[in-house]
Amino acid sequence: MVALPFGGSVPVRLWLVLWLAFASTGAIGHGAPAKVFSRDGVVREGEVRLLPTGALEVRAPGAVTTAIPFAQLDRVVFGAAAPRPSPTVELRAGQGIAPWQLANVGSSVTPAMLGEAQGVWTLGTAPGDSRHGSDDFHFLHHPLVGDGELVVHLLRYSDKVDYSRSGIGFFESVAARSRHVRLLVSLRKGGGLSIASKAGKPARTRHTVKTLVPPVWLKLERRGDEFVGSRSADGRAWEIVETATVELPKNLLAGLLTTVTKSSPEYAARFDHLRLAQRTAVEGVYPQITLGSGSVLAGAIESLDGTRLALRFGGAARSFSRVNVSSVAFDWVRPDLAARLRPGRPGVLLTTGDFVDGEVRSLAAGRVAVNSVLFGRRDYVFPGEALAVTLGKPATPPPPAEFTVRLRDGSRLLARALAARDGHFVIAEPTAGSFTVALDEVAEIYRTALGEAVR
Repeated sequence: MVALPFGGSVPVRLWLVLWLAFASTGAIGHGAPAKVFSRDGVVREGEVRLLPTGALEVRAPGAVTTAIPFAQLDRVVFGAAAPRPSPTVELRAGQGIAPWQLANVGSSVTPAMLGEAQGVWTLGTAPGDSRHGSDDFHFLHHPLVGDGELVVHLLRYSDKVDYSRSGIGFFESVAARSRHVRLLVSLRKGGGLSIASKAGKPARTRHTVKTLVPPVWLKLERRGDEFVGSRSADGRAWEIVETATVELPKNLLAGLLTTVTKSSPEYAARFDHLRLAQRTAVEGVYPQITLGSGSVLAGAIESLDGTRLALRFGGAARSFSRVNVSSVAFDWVRPDLAARLRPGRPGVLLTTGDFVDGEVRSLAAGRVAVNSVLFGRRDYVFPGEALAVTLGKPATPPPPAEFTVRLRDGSRLLARALAARDGHFVIAEPTAGSFTVALDEVAEIYRTALGEAVR
């Protein structure tokens, strides 16, 4: 008999059977339901785990566990992913602004200024710019796909009582007067939900709560087309300020904003604990970056200059040589418009359907700069005015890929080879190097030749 640490005992033979069942496979991490098609024509269905030897372990109910080497795979179709905690993005003190981005919205010509001291952030503008309108503001933002929750703790900036406003909001783009929902507060007038349901139209505040003044915690939630604005004194117990139903796109920009009036240009918003929680599955995330190999990455663009493109993919920062990037789509492109995005023809595709030929100089702060032979240098807002850009033709043709790995966020990675490490797939992409992807991020794997034949 073998004694157990929590009391009792089991026969030695039974103990050895249990030990072999759990220790001999070497599978690491949680399994995922999947249907596995192997090259011998056999189809197996069950829980799939990754083996460090470079194989899938398939456990079917009432059947023998089978290990299938990656080299024997034709296709793997994964079932629905298990629910996971909502991913949260915070603006952390001492760690810089990324992956948040800073932009001016409207006609203000003075750049926004963001500073941090002792864990408190300040968002404002340099004094001296008197050309501020009611719809001009500075915007610290991050992409949001689908439902989500945005929270901030706004602090009182000074004892001066004026009409300057600060708050949080969800915007269609950084273009002036884009569609949005925002929760604003001011020292003089209080605050409430401000809504612009049509592009180009001024925002409307339906109800003003005079007691909604800083210091205060603010929370804005999106649940489909329903938006809920709440306030709190401590960030734990919340009181609903107002709800509204507004039709907005799936892909939005979420963040903190502050306006500056002509009478008080020195105003700034002081805040901490800015965080954004993604509530829904992120399948179909934009922007999408197409590499010269044909791989498509869904991620937040941080910057693009004359040499490199930087983005956040799978929660990690990545950087690629510009010569390996073919195009960038800021939103879904209709098939008839996609035909205008030709490799080797650099330029920008506008939401009007027009294609402007020219060299794409930079992508940053929600704007793409293009040098056009016809129009000279032009800046276009994305998303909003610019739908996609093409950067030119890759320097050399990529090596062939054996597999295509489709992720749940809409990414599609070509793989020269697959490997396994610590319960993750390691994907050897032909031009961009290795990608490490968790098992529950994968929607499908198929041999490239098979995929091309059926798609």
